Parts: sequence; C-alpha cells; structure tokens
Amino acid sequence: MTAIEKTSIKVAHSPDSDDAFMFYALAEKKIDLEGLDYYFGSSEIENLNKLVLSSTEKAPYDVFAVSFHTYAYIHDRYQIIRSGASMGSLKHGPKLIVNSHGLELFNKNKSLSDLYIAIPGAMTSANLCLNIYAKEKGETISPLYCSFNEVFKLLDEGVVSAGLLIHESQLQFQEKGFHSVLELGEWWHKFSGGLNLPLGTNVIDRNLSTDLRVKVAKQLSESINFGLKNFEETLTYARNFSQNGLNDDDAKRYIDMYVNQSTVSLSDDDIKSIKLFYDTAKKYELIKVASEISLDLIP
Repeated sequence: MTAIEKTSIKVAHSPDSDDAFMFYALAEKKIDLEGLDYYFGSSEIENLNKLVLSSTEKAPYDVFAVSFHTYAYIHDRYQIIRSGASMGSLKHGPKLIVNSHGLELFNKNKSLSDLYIAIPGAMTSANLCLNIYAKEKGETISPLYCSFNEVFKLLDEGVVSAGLLIHESQLQFQEKGFHSVLELGEWWHKFSGGLNLPLGTNVIDRNLSTDLRVKVAKQLSESINFGLKNFEETLTYARNFSQNGLNDDDAKRYIDMYVNQSTVSLSDDDIKSIKLFYDTAKKYELIKVASEISLDLIP
C-alpha cells in the first residue's frame, strides 16, 4: 500500500483535562506546525476505543487516544506515539470504590467476588488490570459496564455495590461518601516490581508515511513540553474539556498526576511494563490475539 501524505491531521482525544493539556500547543498553533493543520474531536475513552476497533477500513481520525487494552487489537493498524501516554504509579491510578453496602460485603472476605461492580468500559486498561488482579487472587468479577460518568449515580442508587474509577472522578469519591478498597496503580507497582501501570496512549495510523508519523510525534512531544513550561495558560484551555466539575486546584493536581515524565516520553521501564501487562493478560486469556503485539514506537 502506498504511504499516505497529507497536511491535515485529525486527532481524537478524551474530554479529560490531561488529554486536552497535551494538545493545546497544536490546537492553538503555539509551536511551529511545519505546514500541518490539526483538527480535533473529543469523546470519552471507551467511545474512542469502540470507534477505532470498528473502523477497519477508513478511520475518521489519524491519531487516537486509546486504552492500552484496546491497542492490543489494533497494533497492526496503528503505532504507539512515544509521547502522550498516561501511566499509573505507586501513588495514583484507577480505584475500586464501594458504597456502605459494598464496604460491608468487602470487609467480610476482602474479595471482589462479593461485589457487583460498575465498570466504565470493557476495553479500558483499568478493566483489564482489575481482571488481572482478580485472576491473580483466584476471584471472579461481576461487571456492569457503563459510562464513566454513571458510576457515582449507580453507587448512590444501590444498583451496584462497587465502582471502578477512571478519569478525574478519582479525585471526587471521598466527598461523595464512598470508600476506596483497591488502588490499582499501587497494586501493579508491587506486582510488577516497581513499574508504572499502562493506562492510555496516543496511536497513529500506520498508513501515513513514516516521515509524517515522525513529524506528528515530534510535534506532540513539543506540545506537551510547551504545556509544562506554560502551565497556567495551558490549564485554562484544558479546563474547557473537563466534564467532572473539578475545581482549579484539583484540576492542577490531576494534570500533575497524569502529565509526567512518562507522558513526555515512555521509558524503557514503561515499555517493559506494557509488555508485562500484555503477557499477563494473555496468560489468563483476557486478551486473545494471534500475533505478538507490536511495541515499535514512533519515533
């Protein structure tokens, strides 16, 4: 197939403030775009996961923000951009929270098997990590898949006894009276021997020419660095995308959590963690792909 050359690059990212933060300098032409024009769409991460999985012929975007879980199924069509990833750590990551009833159930046996869990997307990395955790413990999970912004409501109404938090809601559960019983970033750090937890990544269409992919990747890296150097200016832009009502202090805290050195550039240890993530998931048949999952990053 002939490599595609173009000057208009379409990008889809999540409404999270950290995702928008990464792309500010591209969207507002704060850096030299070398003749490229960027156009942006935004939707919650599970919608983007589903869109890229279903777009087997002609995808509507050249660059997608997707979950690492989803990347396992599209690695032959898309390539990971080294800049722009979201990684959990010892101090932050997806949380399993419970309401009062869930806390009673969990405290009896300390088991996930007793809980009915609201999970914001089957193809999210948080869901895959929770399932890996359960397999390691010999437990089972009873999921109710929903949108990320429905988790608190389902807990409030007693439809579920537990909820898996991704996105900015990780900073809001305590004020709503819920309790954290499992920190997946912390658990993965211990399980992996000190590695960060793979959550989200930006991927680019392999049909684009190598030179174009390299150019886009370089400009994304420059955009992230611009944001970090011009934090307040970039935060104001990013706040327009947030759907969770965080105050400015919490929004800054959230961006500090998920726009870090791994976001600037995935390290060798981060790549090691991604490989372990996939290998462990395949061991438990949580990911079923015939070929080795490609980790040839750009650039």
